[in-house]
Amino acid sequence: MDFRLSQADVARLREAAFPDARRESIAKIAQAFGEGALKGTERAIAEDIFRIAVKDVEVQVRQALSTYLKSCADLPRDVAQALVRDVEEVAVPVLEFSDVLTDADLMEIVDRRNATTQAAIARRARVSGDLSDALVENGDETVVSTLVGNRGADIGPATFHKVVDRFGDSEAVQAPLIERRDLPIATAERLVAKVSDRLRDQLVARHKISPSVVEDAVLHGRERVTLGLLPDGADRMDVDELVRHLAANDRLTPTIVLRSLFMGDLRFFTSWISR
Repeated sequence: MDFRLSQADVARLREAAFPDARRESIAKIAQAFGEGALKGTERAIAEDIFRIAVKDVEVQVRQALSTYLKSCADLPRDVAQALVRDVEEVAVPVLEFSDVLTDADLMEIVDRRNATTQAAIARRARVSGDLSDALVENGDETVVSTLVGNRGADIGPATFHKVVDRFGDSEAVQAPLIERRDLPIATAERLVAKVSDRLRDQLVARHKISPSVVEDAVLHGRERVTLGLLPDGADRMDVDELVRHLAANDRLTPTIVLRSLFMGDLRFFTSWISR
């Protein structure tokens, strides 16, 4: 794309009366800038044009800028900040794709509690642990399900627990959560318990089954699933963590200890003995 920019182009853009004409011009310049086709003075002029465009009264002009510069590594930081503070259709592409933004920039957007912009941040190729925690703290069900389904999101153990606290009963969150390879075993056990509670309530309500009968059935099923959380190659730290978690939440019952023996899982039984 062959461009020859001058200060006269800046003046023409200021004076252009028709939004479509401004949008087309901005789109071409932004595309050339993003592709590295502008050098030296022309690049500086393009940046001046972008600073004018972020203040354009027409959303379509600002949206063209956002669309073509969303992945540009050389996007001026002040332009990026102006775009992400704009309306959703302008902000979302840059929020999702731009590496120019810092965690501080993104945290400011998260704190505004706008679900659309929060979800854009949750879809980023990489989401830091602090940012993930803020999204779980401030986001709604859709935002959090998007986050936990994002393999590029760094989610710490405390944040995983917060996910279960807030949205453990949500099937939209449960589905991507159980697919995560980094899900702590203690969180996985809590999730099993959450799901079991939901199933118990449904059984009692729909089929008029005695709550005590359902409770016994769910308990046995939950204990079987809980022991199954330990893979064959689980190390002693994983087993000890699960035993401590169960004990702290009053779920280290005699039946689960006996069940571990019946299943031949001496690791669990030994950890229970030594605690």
